[in-house]
Amino acid sequence: MTFAGDACAVGRRRSAPTAYQAGPFLDELERRGVTPYVPIAEGPIRGADAADARRRAAAQARCRARRRMKTAAYRAVQRVRKRVEEIIGWCKTIGGLARTRFVGRWRIALQATLTGAAYNLLRLARLKRALA
Repeated sequence: MTFAGDACAVGRRRSAPTAYQAGPFLDELERRGVTPYVPIAEGPIRGADAADARRRAAAQARCRARRRMKTAAYRAVQRVRKRVEEIIGWCKTIGGLARTRFVGRWRIALQATLTGAAYNLLRLARLKRALA
């Protein structure tokens, strides 16, 4: 099981968009010791009373994720995720990573490294201005 690039890791916790609300996925993460902080859509959660054990476990995992949405830890993880998403958005729009102009893994990696360095320089300039 792998995690796509749009998930944010904080220790043994994972924050991900709503697309990752599938019960079997959440159940597997919990079995591996990872706490998923995923928004669960409003409405009834089907399968909690299913005869099939896998469907029941998946529905229970979605119920646990929905309860987790009301905790302070969930809000903290979402704040961290927002900061990470802002950086990714800057790299894609300003840094040009949305559509690379290079061909080849090494050149694209170099572009990503230079874009990250440029963002860090911007952060340093903002920090210096804030401290002055």
